[in-house]
Amino acid sequence: MKAKIKETGKWVTVNPCNDGFYDVETHDIYEPDELDFVPEFDWQSFRREAAKDILAGMLSNPERIHIDNKRLQTIEGFVNGAVMIADELIRQLQEGR
Repeated sequence: MKAKIKETGKWVTVNPCNDGFYDVETHDIYEPDELDFVPEFDWQSFRREAAKDILAGMLSNPERIHIDNKRLQTIEGFVNGAVMIADELIRQLQEGR
């Protein structure tokens, strides 16, 4: 899990251990009160929700939807298109665009 060392502001990846939390790179041990924890973002849930919302938007006006200059004509095409768009959205979000 990701955590920020309160004293330095440095981000580290830590795992729980008997003495607190250890840094997986340096193997330093930290007490829980020395760290600020950040919950992991669930990209898979975001992907599902984004694809569902994108699909709903696409189906609200299906005759105007084109991907790669081709009009989508099947349910499978719309679903694949929605997932493709959701994946591109995630890629750009993760790159910080």
